[in-house]
Amino acid sequence: MTVTFAWGNLGDNNPGEAAGAGKILGRTLKLGRLPNGADVSLVMLPEGTVAGTVTLADQTYTGTFTKQ
Repeated sequence: MTVTFAWGNLGDNNPGEAAGAGKILGRTLKLGRLPNGADVSLVMLPEGTVAGTVTLADQTYTGTFTKQ
């Protein structure tokens, strides 16, 4: 599957977007390494919430996204 991932300020990285390959395993969407070196995974949680993890330059950023 092809995905587009967008981000805001993330560590030393400015906002941007990248397209790449993704794979769904169970409830997890794992993206291939982005051009900026980031590894991204998103997990669908109950009631429409998504938990995201981005690892970039030895830093890990996490957050949740809730449908409004």
